[in-house]
Amino acid sequence: MNDKEIVEIDVEIIWETSDAVWVTDGFTRAWLPKSQIKLPDDVNEAAIEPGQTLTVELPAWLAEDRGLG
Repeated sequence: MNDKEIVEIDVEIIWETSDAVWVTDGFTRAWLPKSQIKLPDDVNEAAIEPGQTLTVELPAWLAEDRGLG
């Protein structure tokens, strides 16, 4: 796997802290560091709420490590 490979995953937001977002892809729940994910351009980070479903971009190694996708 290429260390720079980026994947897009649809996730539901469970909870958010200042440094990370707790998400589920419907099967797995995982904490994702905000520094490693990219939110859609039309989403304001301050407006993220639990229950919201988003498509996020993250490194493939992180998705694999957390069991997402």
